[in-house]
Amino acid sequence: YLLDATQDPVKEVLGLTGQNGAPLVVDTVGGSSSTIDQALEMVRPGGQITKVGWFMKTTNTTLDTLIRKNVRLQGSFSHTHDMWKESINLISGGKINLKKMISKVLPLKDWRYGFELCYTRQALKVILKPEQD
Repeated sequence: YLLDATQDPVKEVLGLTGQNGAPLVVDTVGGSSSTIDQALEMVRPGGQITKVGWFMKTTNTTLDTLIRKNVRLQGSFSHTHDMWKESINLISGGKINLKKMISKVLPLKDWRYGFELCYTRQALKVILKPEQD
């Protein structure tokens, strides 16, 4: 489920889950410790938080909630600066054709179908495009 960033994400998740919390929270925001605080509030006891976005600075977040709820906190890192530079060079040099990697282009409202195609390996890359007004 993707959250509307203009709403209170903790309230939204707790409302959707009958106040139980989400089994998995993926925090992709970097540069702010408030999102890890929110993740700790919205994850269910025994759940998992996967942190992808970098903090970029130290945080004053207490991990007491993590311990009290018995939550697993996992980091996810998959690239380096050199990898990005090499990827850009390969693409700009025409050695990688990105268009061949795109299996489908779908409207944003069909996100669930797009995710299912990728999950079942029926598609390599699905592009989701917001509808135009």
